[in-house]
Parts: sequence; C-alpha cells; structure tokens
Amino acid sequence: MRPNIHTLKNKQKYPMFELTIAQGKQVLMRESKFVRRHVVAWLERFEEANKPMTAGEILMAQAQGMIVLEKAQQLQAQQIALQNERLTKIEAKITTKNERLFYYSQDIVNIIGKKYPLTNSYCVRKKGC
Repeated sequence: MRPNIHTLKNKQKYPMFELTIAQGKQVLMRESKFVRRHVVAWLERFEEANKPMTAGEILMAQAQGMIVLEKAQQLQAQQIALQNERLTKIEAKITTKNERLFYYSQDIVNIIGKKYPLTNSYCVRKKGC
C-alpha cells in the first residue's frame, strides 16, 4: 500500500491511500463512533447502488418511472386546460367591452360613450370617409 499524492485547488499536496473495503473497515476500527457510523452508512449505500438489479427490479423501476411520467403529463394537460379557460374568459370580457364601447346604430356611432352622427361633414373633418 503506497501513498498517492492528492493535490488540492490551492496546490497543496497531501498523501492519499487507496484502500479496499476490507482495509477501510480495519482503519475504521480506530476512528470515533461518529465517524464509523457515517462511513459505514456511506459504504452500505455505495454497495446497494453498485449491486446489480434483477429483471423483476428493472421492470418495477421502469413501471414506476412510467407512472410518474403519466402523472406529470396529466398535470400538464390540466394546467393547459386551465390556462385555455382563463384566456377564453379574458377574450369574452374584451369582446364584450369592445362591443359596448364601439358600436354602430342607424347613422350614429358610439365611441367610448359619446354619440357622433355619421354625416359627410363629420367625416370630412376627420380625414374624410
């Protein structure tokens, strides 16, 4: 077991030892209870992550992923429907408001609550008709 040299960002060099899991466990026996617990927990997570999955576990993981994806798509569809509904309401309000503010009725135009007769003299004064 030879030490390797590990260089940090600030260019300080420290010795580093690459140990097998068995050697690491032997070194842990000399560490504090806190360090041992955390390193053992890390080793267990590492061993679980590197353990090969069975065919059944792979199928289960794929099925769970598909369920999550489907739920996300349903949520997105609901959000799109809600946005469409809001836009429809806004468009209806705008249309109603425009109809109230600007409408023609028998030679009189109503623009923002004021009535103006549609005569040739009026059109000539306003850039012609």
